[in-house]
Amino acid sequence: DTLVSSIGCDSIVTLDLTVLPSYDTTILETICMGETYSFNNEIIDQSGIYTQTYQTSMGCDSIVNIDLTVLENNMTYLMEIICEGDSVIFDGQILTETGAYIDSLVNQQGCDSIVILDLRVNDKKYTNLSITICEDQTYMFGDRLIEMAGTYMDTLLTSDGCDSIISMDLEVLPILRDSINAEICSNELILFGGREISSTGIYYDTLESQLGCDSIVTLNLIVNDVIKTNMMAEICEGESFSFAGTPLQQEGVYHDTLTSIQGCDSLIELTLVINEAVSEFLNLDICPGDSIRIGDVWYNNPGNYIDSLQTNEGCDSILYIAIELLDVPVTELSSEICQGESIRFAELDLTTTGVYYDTLVASNGCDSIIIMDLLVHQIEETTLDIQVCLTQPYFFAGEEIISDGIYIDSLKTDFGCDSIVTLVFRRVEIIEVNVYDTICIGEMAVINGNQYSEGQYTDTLTAMAGCDSVLHISVFLAPSDTTYLRDEVCEGYALDFFGENLTAAGKYEHLLSNRFGCDSLLILDLDVIALKRDTIDTFICEGESLQIGDSVIRETGIYEVTLVASDGCDSLVYLILEVKPTVYTTFEIDICENEEFILNGVIYDSSGTYVDTLKTVSGCDSLVILDLTVHDPQYATVLYKICEGEVAEIAGMTFDQDTIFELTFIDQYGCDSVVNYEVIVLPIVDIEVFDSQICEGEEVAIQINVTGAPDSALSWSPLEGLSCNNCSDPIASPEVTTTYTVSTYGCTGELIEKQVTIEVVPLPGLTVGDDQQIDLGQVVTLTATNEVVTIPISWYDENGNLICQDCPNVTRQPNAEGVYYYTASSVNELGCGEEDTLTVTVIDPCEVGKIEAANAFTPNGDGFNDYFEIRNSGVSNIVLVQVFNRWGEMVFQSSTIDDKWDGTFRGEYVNPGVYMYIIQGICVTNSDFIISGNVTVIR
Repeated sequence: DTLVSSIGCDSIVTLDLTVLPSYDTTILETICMGETYSFNNEIIDQSGIYTQTYQTSMGCDSIVNIDLTVLENNMTYLMEIICEGDSVIFDGQILTETGAYIDSLVNQQGCDSIVILDLRVNDKKYTNLSITICEDQTYMFGDRLIEMAGTYMDTLLTSDGCDSIISMDLEVLPILRDSINAEICSNELILFGGREISSTGIYYDTLESQLGCDSIVTLNLIVNDVIKTNMMAEICEGESFSFAGTPLQQEGVYHDTLTSIQGCDSLIELTLVINEAVSEFLNLDICPGDSIRIGDVWYNNPGNYIDSLQTNEGCDSILYIAIELLDVPVTELSSEICQGESIRFAELDLTTTGVYYDTLVASNGCDSIIIMDLLVHQIEETTLDIQVCLTQPYFFAGEEIISDGIYIDSLKTDFGCDSIVTLVFRRVEIIEVNVYDTICIGEMAVINGNQYSEGQYTDTLTAMAGCDSVLHISVFLAPSDTTYLRDEVCEGYALDFFGENLTAAGKYEHLLSNRFGCDSLLILDLDVIALKRDTIDTFICEGESLQIGDSVIRETGIYEVTLVASDGCDSLVYLILEVKPTVYTTFEIDICENEEFILNGVIYDSSGTYVDTLKTVSGCDSLVILDLTVHDPQYATVLYKICEGEVAEIAGMTFDQDTIFELTFIDQYGCDSVVNYEVIVLPIVDIEVFDSQICEGEEVAIQINVTGAPDSALSWSPLEGLSCNNCSDPIASPEVTTTYTVSTYGCTGELIEKQVTIEVVPLPGLTVGDDQQIDLGQVVTLTATNEVVTIPISWYDENGNLICQDCPNVTRQPNAEGVYYYTASSVNELGCGEEDTLTVTVIDPCEVGKIEAANAFTPNGDGFNDYFEIRNSGVSNIVLVQVFNRWGEMVFQSSTIDDKWDGTFRGEYVNPGVYMYIIQGICVTNSDFIISGNVTVIR
């Protein structure tokens, strides 16, 4: 190319041109979903081909293509359903709550593999039921029949297999019971429950309360009889009897009608009897000392008396009494015995002197008195103390006494009793005697003609026997006694002083004799203690008491109390006592629950009666009584039962579905009153019944189906043949076909009745003939009949084998003696049957089986099994018994079984071995029989 240069010259340019290639590069890249790829400052997160042109160093285009692949993350969705309370482990966690849980893993391409768990926790379903039934109803809850009020729980499984908890609050409405007490007269009626009642008793009527439950009214009826009173009255002649306001004087029957306290007629029938006056004469005999009672008077003296008594009827009875006194025979006896002897009198052995009496009965019935005057002569005992001079002789009991000693002689008295003399004998030179005497002041002792004052003296005398007798005389002077006494007596009392009542103070004397017979002076100094008087004016509080002495005083008043002072005398106290009453102040307070009442600083929040005790100015109790009533919130339940399609209107709201709600009101005390309302929609009630057939004498459970209210109370009638009258499945056992009526009440209270018939199919009425007795070989006819003749009869033997089918009569010929049992059987169309057994006794007129003969015996004389003998307990007669040896020779013969074979023949013992016997007899039919057998003789 030629160019012009800047200086104007051509400039030749030579171009060496090189064509550079362009670059087009494709890059394959992969990323994971969620990642990004940066390309030419662009963030790419989607699959695709992306192009970018760059400049090479030579200035040419260089195209870069990015083929980007976004690999998707593996997404795994899991769904798990568990029940409340269960758990699942995911990503190392224990999951218990509903939610979506994600776990990220790495797949083989290195991208995330995401696992999403959709966890659903199904709650336990809680269903609260409020059910109301009547007292006599039951409610099926789960698999239980419940009849008691309370809260019940049941756990079911929902469709997803979790627990469904049902809580039921069951309220049992009581059967309302009311009692009516009534009284009527026997000629009246009372209307109760649509019935006219005229008899005493307890009657019931069942109504329906507004809540749909039974309301039972009990009538206690007393029928008061018309009282008829029969009166018997007796009056005396001349008297009158007042009856129904009229005085009656004539015998007869009178009537009056009154009104009893029950308001019924009271009929009184009076039978009036008039008794005549009576006169009577009595002649009486009495024994001396006896008395007789006539009326209220005792008579014990003879004479004539007149008495006026009352008859049994209460009328005058004039009694003329003549009393004569009978004699009492008296026999006097006297007797004498010696001491130690006895005499028999009045069944007693008498041993002591005295007068004894015995009373017998004389012929006139009075006492006969025997008097025994007994004298018992005592043994006379005499003691002689003899002193004899030495030279003087002395004779005793006809003998001369020489030596000192004691001598005894027994004599006889004039009466012939013993008289004992005891001699104390001494020979002395001088006889000495001691003489003692006591004198009073101013007196002298006279001894042997001489006077002696106080002192010791000796006097010598000359005895007739010539011996000296010396008296030793001692005279003592008795003291003169003076006794001083001091005593006190209370004012108003007296002291007895030797018969004199002393009441005044002073000194008193009395002269006595002492033990020596001398004067003894007693001087009494008497003091009189004055009566003490005191007045007490005081008070006590009500309920207290004041004790003074033995008196306990509790009431206001003036009292005179006599006490005993410390000196033992009375002390008179005048007590003026006032009893101050307890002051009572009562507060009646009503508060609501959670409120409180403060009294005297004390907080009260519970119902009750509280007493606070204060003190009055006098110190007695002042009681403040708080009668506090805490009113709980009142809860009431109102139940509305409606039928399907009906509407209940409550507080301006309408309901047509089962509903439970509550409203709160304010009661009269200003407290909450909560009313729970429940609306129950009841289905239409219907009864489906099924008739049945039974055999006569059987029973069947009646099948019915109650729809709408399966727990409805049912009533059945008539009751004959039913096991119950108000159950849903009674057992029926009627004697004849019976139609029963079952009834219940629908949701509106209407009576629903259905009838079910139980047909009783009669039994065949099988009867067999009488039991029979035949002789062996005879033929017997078995007979049976049915009341229902169309039902066949079959016969069976005692082993149950069929003899004949559909044959009322059949013949049999037993081939052996014994008792045979034949059973007739008959079955009706329902398969119910009857059986009866006829007994045939076959007897053998010969009773050969009752004849027993020994088969061996040992005739060795040991007293055991020594004879061949035959026993016959039957009715046949044995006429011949024979025994033969082996050669046919007869070794024993008898015409009676009383004869026994002793094992001998012609006086010799037979050899041991087997022998044959023949027994011939006659049956009761006069036919003959023969029995043979063997007997073994053993030695």
